[in-house]
Amino acid sequence: CICEKNKRVINCRMVDGVCWCDSIGSGVSVSCDTLTSKCLLMKAEMTGSKSGRREKPKDAFEDTDGLYDPECENTGVFKAKQCNGTTCWCVNTAGVRRTDKHDADLKCSQLVRTTWIIIEMKHAERNAPLNTESLK
Repeated sequence: CICEKNKRVINCRMVDGVCWCDSIGSGVSVSCDTLTSKCLLMKAEMTGSKSGRREKPKDAFEDTDGLYDPECENTGVFKAKQCNGTTCWCVNTAGVRRTDKHDADLKCSQLVRTTWIIIEMKHAERNAPLNTESLK
């Protein structure tokens, strides 16, 4: 079977008419009938990274910690406490840092639910006005 909703998987197999695959990096089994969690997708994307962190894209507006190698629960949600070596921080349900960074003794009692995520995008500077016909 082929996992149409997640390309970062291996070892796909049919189980009772549903395609199941193992998420790269974590080995967690995911159903290809549903979207895969952000934590498992980040984990898969970081597989093979030497630093455990990806650089900010060159056109990114702001680096708010970028992409890190997350710790995920078996259900696919982020663990409340994330660490990169000896530095740790607490995250919300979207995996975004919500505390200052501390040492490994940091306590993150619960995963804070994120209801809204605001994404701010900025277009590159242009020398000529945008041709609206080209957008159609």
